[in-house]
Amino acid sequence: MNERINHITAWLRSLRLRTQLLLAVNLVVGGTTLGMLYLDYRASMDAALRSKTESLTDEANAIAEAVNALGHHGSDAIQSYLDSVCTAMNSGTSPGHTVEAWQATGLYFASHTHTVDSESTSRIRGESGSDPTLVRVSELAAPVVESARTTALRRAAVLLGAAAVAAGVVNTLLIRLMTTPVENLARLVRTFGQTRSEVPLPQASSAEIATLTGELGIMMSDLARREADRTAQLARARRLQSHLISAPAGDQRLAVEYHPADEVAGDFVDILTLPSGDRIVCLGDVVGHGVPAAMGAAVLKALVISLQGQDLTPAELLDAVNRGVLRASLPEDFVSMIAVRLPNGDGPVCYASAGHETCFAVHANGLVTELSSTGGLLGIDPKAEFVDTNLDLDEGDVLVLISDGISEAMDERGRLLGRSRIPASLRSTPCVSAKSTAASVLDTARRHLDGRPASDDMTVIALEVSTTTRAQEVNG
Repeated sequence: MNERINHITAWLRSLRLRTQLLLAVNLVVGGTTLGMLYLDYRASMDAALRSKTESLTDEANAIAEAVNALGHHGSDAIQSYLDSVCTAMNSGTSPGHTVEAWQATGLYFASHTHTVDSESTSRIRGESGSDPTLVRVSELAAPVVESARTTALRRAAVLLGAAAVAAGVVNTLLIRLMTTPVENLARLVRTFGQTRSEVPLPQASSAEIATLTGELGIMMSDLARREADRTAQLARARRLQSHLISAPAGDQRLAVEYHPADEVAGDFVDILTLPSGDRIVCLGDVVGHGVPAAMGAAVLKALVISLQGQDLTPAELLDAVNRGVLRASLPEDFVSMIAVRLPNGDGPVCYASAGHETCFAVHANGLVTELSSTGGLLGIDPKAEFVDTNLDLDEGDVLVLISDGISEAMDERGRLLGRSRIPASLRSTPCVSAKSTAASVLDTARRHLDGRPASDDMTVIALEVSTTTRAQEVNG
């Protein structure tokens, strides 16, 4: 029982306010009207039967007096009188009219009652109580009941019509004064939520709606002001972050595609120039996205900048950043990062990866090799160790560094792009330049999204190798 009540309650709550109010009003009006119709019908029926009983009782009293007066004329005169009365009544408005008379002398007179049971519940009776003659008058109840029912139904039709008009008026007033204004306000709130800009408020239809409209106006003005402030601050943060991660101007061998999922991102890009002239290209990915991740990326940027001027290997850089992240970040925050050292002239290209997304080296002959992780995530273990790995590369080969927003791009069916499809895309697209390679990887992810917004930041760095190197592992 309780489950059924809960189900009905949940169904009622799922209805629109307009439907709930109309349902409540119409149920009350309809229930009240039906109750009144039933009571009126019963009252009409009882009144008709009571009136007919009283009429038959009066008739019985009159007949009893007449029978007493005709007593000295003999039984034939009494019987003739009773027959004439019944004939007159049956031919009028009292079908099945019968009269029975008993005298104290034991004589019994009946008219049209030889096969009629005057005690039957299908008949209406009236009796006289005057001695020395007892008279019972009865007739069929059906015509009386039918007449009363017809009259009651006519009144019911009038009452239903009046109730329908009243319900229509109440429903119209309810819609115009309550539900329509409330729905208009709800629509304005939805519009405000979508546009984040103030919308004109309608004229209130009542004091309560006016109060609600006024409060909504104040709320929207305050939220619009705050949204404008937030938008301005985020725009400044976005410009600053874009400035910090842009590739060096005029460097055709390095391209950066940076596309945050929100206004700002947790992906981090930086390029350090070492005292030897070598460069270290860093790509980091702070857990999450949006403002919290962007704050983490700012911390990461500061930590990397603090290492400027030191001659570090990628593994040494990751070790120093790991210690800094552990000091500066919350316990639940962590970072993945890959660092690639590019020589200034001859020398090996090496990298170290702290739990970062698998990256790739695209060779001029079409071969694609993976740059897997060589250490754990940053910000988890103060004793984490990282390993430098030299790469076999020829001039013209391209290194492709990505954040996990690329491989985790999700289509409308919830399927990820995945790591395996990126090498296939790289093999099918000639590496004309670093810029075209980065754009090709990003385009692969966007085609998989098929117009849907990305759920995570997407960053691609393409590095075109200018020297030939041969791998030789170096411990960091």
